[in-house]
Amino acid sequence: GSSAGAAKKAETKPDAKADAKADANAKKSTRSRDRVAALLAAIRDEPEDSTNRHVLADAYEAAGEADRANFIRSQIARAEMPRWDPRAVGMELDERGFLQTHEEAWRAELPVFKGVTYGEFERGLVAWVEFDDAALIPKHLEAAMAATPITGVRMRWPRRGARPKLGAIEGLRRLEVSGTLLQNADLTWLAKSPVLSTIEELTLDKSYLDDEALGILLDSPHLGK
Repeated sequence: GSSAGAAKKAETKPDAKADAKADANAKKSTRSRDRVAALLAAIRDEPEDSTNRHVLADAYEAAGEADRANFIRSQIARAEMPRWDPRAVGMELDERGFLQTHEEAWRAELPVFKGVTYGEFERGLVAWVEFDDAALIPKHLEAAMAATPITGVRMRWPRRGARPKLGAIEGLRRLEVSGTLLQNADLTWLAKSPVLSTIEELTLDKSYLDDEALGILLDSPHLGK
């Protein structure tokens, strides 16, 4: 009887160790995710400050993602260099190598919405998001910004007069609007939208503004505030 009990104990002991190890790894993974989420929130609050981005790189390295950590550090350093710095070309090539290996997995962490496309990486993180229709912005931008510190939005002019309310978006610095401006009412909508209040760079791509349209834009109560 005692020998059978010992055998049973010997059989279950490795399973118990494995369970304990798995439980510890799960807790570590949860702590790591929580740490990353907190750092992303801090970066959203101060997107121009590199300090939290470096701390994020350290967190990824501690979690075993050395390539991701080095990618972030390289992009931060290269962004702070003059373009003619001889080190920049080699650094960019290294970054492309990291992306070739890991970009699909890194982008898979971002929420997916129909009509929404994420843009390029800047200083280690995806910084742009593009909306096929302006009406999608109030529906999905908050979730996108919760996943990565978006500072730039690209959108097309509203379709068929569907002009959504676009409030001020904390952290948003750049806005690009593309396509032909079909009616000045669309420009009036944009000029009156509080979304412009945080914008530092506004680009109207292929919109071909005439003097009247330009006047509407310049009269915006939010632009340049």
